[in-house]
Amino acid sequence: MKTTVRINKVYNGSFPVKATASINFDGCFAVTGLKVVEGKNGLFVNMPSQQVKDGTYKDVAFPVTKEYREELQNAVLAAYEQKLEETLENKQEQKKNGSGGQEQTDEQTAGAEFEKQTDPAEKFEETETQGMSMGM
Repeated sequence: MKTTVRINKVYNGSFPVKATASINFDGCFAVTGLKVVEGKNGLFVNMPSQQVKDGTYKDVAFPVTKEYREELQNAVLAAYEQKLEETLENKQEQKKNGSGGQEQTDEQTAGAEFEKQTDPAEKFEETETQGMSMGM
């Protein structure tokens, strides 16, 4: 199964939400509304949720197993880290070229994408052309 993680927007500042993300499974099913959040113990991925009558929030899309939740979180966080690196490189390039303004490039606006070939027998493995592979 081919899974694509996309970082849609990165937020600057001291807010707990650092980025929003989406995931596409085999080009057939997409989940949007994931958030990269800074918590007491570091970064984690918050699944899309909806407020219910009692005021609490319930996830509307989520991994069924603990193992897959960890794999999904690792993939989203890896995409987020790559996006941060790309943004830093773009800012350094703009500064070097004398265009150090606040304009975003198409690459920054589009977000960082990872494509993952999934195989139940595999765990995350770094590859040169596809970022990381995610086992399911």
